[in-house]
Amino acid sequence: MRRLLACVTLVTSAGLWVGCGTSGGDVGFGPGVAGGAGGAGTGGESGGAGTAGTAGTAGGGTAGSGATGGGGTSAGGAGVGGTTAGTSGAGGGTQDAGPDVDFNYDGGPDPIPDACASETIVPDPLPIALNFVLDKSGSMTGTKWNQTKAAVSAFVNDPSNAGDYVAVGYFNGTSCSPVNPSVNMGQLPGHASAITTNMNANSPTGYTPTQAGLQGGINYCKSYMSNPSSPAGIKCVVILMSDGLPEGANCSTTSANGLQSIAATGLSGTPSVQTFTVGMPGASFGVLNAIAAGGGTDCMNGSNRACDASNTQAFINALNTIKKAALSCEYAMPTTSMGIPDPSTVEVNYAPMGSGNPMPLPKQPNAGSCGSGWFFDDPINPTKITLCPNTCDQVKNDNQGVIAVEVKCEGS
Repeated sequence: MRRLLACVTLVTSAGLWVGCGTSGGDVGFGPGVAGGAGGAGTGGESGGAGTAGTAGTAGGGTAGSGATGGGGTSAGGAGVGGTTAGTSGAGGGTQDAGPDVDFNYDGGPDPIPDACASETIVPDPLPIALNFVLDKSGSMTGTKWNQTKAAVSAFVNDPSNAGDYVAVGYFNGTSCSPVNPSVNMGQLPGHASAITTNMNANSPTGYTPTQAGLQGGINYCKSYMSNPSSPAGIKCVVILMSDGLPEGANCSTTSANGLQSIAATGLSGTPSVQTFTVGMPGASFGVLNAIAAGGGTDCMNGSNRACDASNTQAFINALNTIKKAALSCEYAMPTTSMGIPDPSTVEVNYAPMGSGNPMPLPKQPNAGSCGSGWFFDDPINPTKITLCPNTCDQVKNDNQGVIAVEVKCEGS
């Protein structure tokens, strides 16, 4: 506890008294409340045979050793506890007890600087929405349709895909109007039964109006991402599966170039929509590769951009590859125990291969400056953090890698 040396001088009708003491207890001054080990009072000025004042009482500590000085004797003897003899004088009255003096030191606890500790958050990527657009033409009858149903069912019921969003729609017949989903977007695992039930209720028939499926899938994703009721920041991608050549007398295009242009327009628009393609046996991979190129995707299937779905397991593998590729390298701006942090205090770290040794990634001013590192969508009022393409690829290929966002103290 902080100690304070203090002295008080009291001038009373009985004389001059000076007391000093520390604040180990309440400090006693003169005949008032005594503190711990109060100093001896100096001799009073002469007083004629006054009776001695009573000793001060203890004030929270032991009584002071310096009792109040007695009145001077007729010979001017030293006051009790005084240091200087008083001179002779006429009789004086009883020494005044003096004012009660309460000299407690109550400065409160020592000032402590504001605590400041960094916070580290391991964020989840922004959610993904997968819009299945499936060829339901007559050539899909039998084994290929059964494999399609089995693969999609396995995917939507896989516990590792819980939290993802899925929709399913079909293209077949003679109309080339953009198709809408038969089952709108919903979140797994609860939405899995709606998907599988709907697929089991559908059977292949008709032609292959690929344009209707592609344009409808892109339109739906754009609408879904723009809908305020959709999860904030969600990314929607099209997964177009087919087993044959595009056809349809009512379609404006059936060519690889024409379909690639539709996919490219979807990719370059706002919001941007990627299109992945999956080829069943009999598919024209030249057309599917062109659509994937326009849609900004690549399954890395040898020389093909389109994914292979030659059997059920290959189809399941293709869907897992697509999800991994589609997963966004975007993260919502973290919220700490203190709320949304100052952007200047945010640092993004990457621990490769689960090493536990995170290294800071360089912050870039915007997407145009990216090679590696990360950037805010808005440098002043950011809502999300995005990894640059090179860093994103590195993280996606590292199944054990960890991205962590550290919020440092301001000014650190």
